[in-house]
Amino acid sequence: MQTVSDPAAYGDGCAEFYDELYASVEPGLLNCLQQLAGDGPVLELGLGSGRIAIPLANRGLEVHAVEASSKMLTRFRSKPDAHKVSVIQGDFATLELPVQYRLIVSLVSTFDLLCSSQRQQSALDRIAAHLKPDGLFVNEAFECDQVG
Repeated sequence: MQTVSDPAAYGDGCAEFYDELYASVEPGLLNCLQQLAGDGPVLELGLGSGRIAIPLANRGLEVHAVEASSKMLTRFRSKPDAHKVSVIQGDFATLELPVQYRLIVSLVSTFDLLCSSQRQQSALDRIAAHLKPDGLFVNEAFECDQVG
């Protein structure tokens, strides 16, 4: 998996066609996340264009999200119901929020975009600090064949 040192680089590079890459969301994924979230709140790390956050908010959950890319945030804000999601522009590896979450999610290998083990550890520390005592962290990661 390729990593980037600028937290906004991935989103800035694919904002124009992101919705084509991830055109649909499996209802089973939304059902599972909703069940895991219980009464919430939920934090999505790497909001993208809102393909998960908006449907979860439409199901009545309190949803917050972090996104580093201003281009991706522009795309997100153009969507119906984007106003239902509280968004923080920033780097989730250095996250400081006044809220604890029942569920924190990082989908489509977003966590793997962190460029070093130190940044990944920093993100895990921040995630742990923002979880309720009974909270859950869900990290969706793709398995990629390595060429070498």
